Amino acid sequence: MSRDCNQGSKCYNCGNSGHISRDCTEERKEKACYKCGEAGHISRDCPQQA
Repeated sequence: MSRDCNQGSKCYNCGNSGHISRDCTEERKEKACYKCGEAGHISRDCPQQA
């Protein structure tokens, strides 16, 4: 996907479409695990791994 292409883009900070996290006007949120959604660790270190 091109950086200039807004079609289909979704912000990783707020979850809204039409912009990317770099351009988000919402307050920056703490990074969360992609597997469980909890903050404080990343997916490879997730305590809820199957």
